[in-house]
Amino acid sequence: MEDPKISDPLIWKEEEVEKVLVGKVLSPKTYSRSAIEQILQKAWNLESGFNVIEITGNAFMFCFSDEVEYHRILRSRPWSVNGLLLNLMERGKYKLCEDFNFSLCPIWIQIHNVPMEAMYLENAIRIGGYVGEVVLAEEPRYSGRLFRTFLRVRVVLDLRKALPSGFWMSKPDGGRNWISIRYEKLQNFCYNCGKIGHDSRVCKLEKLMSIVNSGEARYGSWTTTSQSRCQEELIVAVKEG
Repeated sequence: MEDPKISDPLIWKEEEVEKVLVGKVLSPKTYSRSAIEQILQKAWNLESGFNVIEITGNAFMFCFSDEVEYHRILRSRPWSVNGLLLNLMERGKYKLCEDFNFSLCPIWIQIHNVPMEAMYLENAIRIGGYVGEVVLAEEPRYSGRLFRTFLRVRVVLDLRKALPSGFWMSKPDGGRNWISIRYEKLQNFCYNCGKIGHDSRVCKLEKLMSIVNSGEARYGSWTTTSQSRCQEELIVAVKEG
């Protein structure tokens, strides 16, 4: 028996879906379309406005009128809804609602305690690769001079895994030091298990302890930080994302 199929040519207009994002609020609480729209209208402050379409289970589609505003919202990720992570991503061509993977999220990270002799773009990309897939990196030098005390890259995090707190780095003199990782604009992060999507008040796992000092917690307020001002001319694309 022949499979049923549509043989007539269909109309496809890609330009009408180019300014569409999809996102999911990471929360056990269910948010309505109207609540999401009201919260994000204040947060995004768009002149041209946007439309929210509910998909399912705290997942929504966001349709923009203005391309510049669309890219601003995309570039400024991650966003939050009442302190909860809104994992926002591009829709992509020909994707259906069930095709989206909300377990991956891009975020800027800061790499601290790196000696000046190792403050280079190549090292930022290499170290960032131990945290997640690096998509953007910031050149740490401007006109040949350092302008930050840390390295900075944008990585795609796997939200199903605990966030790395840092790594040991070997030095040419035979010593080593601990490189600490800080996450910009981190939302609803658990200080017990190190995962995004809930906090320590509801976590049933045992608190992870510091790798450097066994008597101290591995995660805390020091794990997150505010977003650093981007120097657009110093941002290097490592991979599309």
